[in-house]
Amino acid sequence: MDEIKDIYFHGTSRIVAQDILHSGFKLGWYTDDKNAEKYFRGGNGNIGFGAYLSSDWRISLFFGPALIRVH
Repeated sequence: MDEIKDIYFHGTSRIVAQDILHSGFKLGWYTDDKNAEKYFRGGNGNIGFGAYLSSDWRISLFFGPALIRVH
């Protein structure tokens, strides 16, 4: 039997998409070197912090013009 692979999509800005493609998804608390303040890197969308994925690419494009396919 063939292995079934789930495919999801992430919509974002072109600049953020380039960063994700170069460095991967990075979520979590980081310290700002300039003023030593902690901040959360990741979406703060309407359902909380995190990176959002959808199995429907059309929904993902609602969040930005760049579309990343995630396996």
